[in-house]
Amino acid sequence: MDWIGWPEWIGLGGRMDWITHYHGSWLNLVEFWFGIMNKKVLNESYGSAQELMTSFEAFLEQWNTQLAHPFDWTYTGKELHEKVVVRFIEILRQAADKLETTTLTKQLCLMSNLFAKYFEKVAVNKWEKLLDVVRVKEAVIRNSIMDEQGPIKKENAKNALDALLLTLDDHFGKYKQEAA
Repeated sequence: MDWIGWPEWIGLGGRMDWITHYHGSWLNLVEFWFGIMNKKVLNESYGSAQELMTSFEAFLEQWNTQLAHPFDWTYTGKELHEKVVVRFIEILRQAADKLETTTLTKQLCLMSNLFAKYFEKVAVNKWEKLLDVVRVKEAVIRNSIMDEQGPIKKENAKNALDALLLTLDDHFGKYKQEAA
């Protein structure tokens, strides 16, 4: 957006960066505001950068004087942990061989963290189902990991899978006899 020439009061020197937390950007209420701004300003056609900037500044003025209101967040997060586990189970069932290594690693780590910190928020049968699906898909997952070209990504994914299986096996003990 350098070409627009951000106003001096923004103090960004022609650059704008922002960060939303991984797995949390949907919580960021400013996304709603950007959606409104997108519909009101960015869905139009402009003949120049100056026209776009003028339209944007007019939208800001109208928003701040007439439209501004607090956004009320009512979602409590109830059952979120279980939904995340169930979602990952379905992803593994349907596409374990198609997961990119970094995504797979992050999801495996997320499952380990959820198990460690929020075990009671997820029904036990869902954790058992996760263990069952990971064990059924284990060869596919390990082959996918072995196909990874990056040695660090490969090692991280292998460690994440091993850690999750160790955690689940230690708790449920289902597969200990078969491994022996």
